[in-house]
Amino acid sequence: MFLFGMINRALWSLDMETMTKTGFFIRNLHRQLEQLNRQQACTFEQKFMVYRGQGFTKQEFGCLTKVKGGLLAFN
Repeated sequence: MFLFGMINRALWSLDMETMTKTGFFIRNLHRQLEQLNRQQACTFEQKFMVYRGQGFTKQEFGCLTKVKGGLLAFN
């Protein structure tokens, strides 16, 4: 969450110094993930999908499941 908050703040405030610093970090992280992927790709027989999710409380989930025939939007 730390990185997301810092990038979000930098983009909204147009803070070029923070954007530049986080840009270097993100680029380096991307390169490391690519390298790790190349190293580990042959060890896994099947690919698997990873999804980003949003947490719900039991109460929120209950309200969501009670609404039938309504409009539900995802971003």
